Amino acid sequence: MPKVDPVRDAAVQVLLRVFEHGAFLDLASDALLSKKQLSERGKRFFTQLVCGTVRHRLLVDHILQRLVTQPLEHLPRPILAILRMAAFQALFCNQVATGIDPHKRRARKKIWPFRHRTSRECCRTATTKVFGQCATPKSSE
Repeated sequence: MPKVDPVRDAAVQVLLRVFEHGAFLDLASDALLSKKQLSERGKRFFTQLVCGTVRHRLLVDHILQRLVTQPLEHLPRPILAILRMAAFQALFCNQVATGIDPHKRRARKKIWPFRHRTSRECCRTATTKVFGQCATPKSSE
């Protein structure tokens, strides 16, 4: 079984608390970070993931809705949190993991439509579908 990324796993836990239970992002993040042993770099990345995913939730949901064949509210909550975080990371972060495999333990294969795609491929497709030609960079003349 692939090794689970502790930073992304912690981020999913906080996102579930925020989206499902209405927890305050700062309190949920502080509580989890006080329990987890993350490096300083890991803490910064964690903060970027959770704050960015919450901040850009509407845009990310709009993009995901065009990729997923069922309504987002029908997806299992851990899957939705993982997809939101992966889409945020692909759209707004410089480094993106090559896949979403670290979260396989939270997902069941039958309901995981993106298990063979990278988050970057999903978001490239989504951005083109949502924004059309304006999403592709124009060559300088």
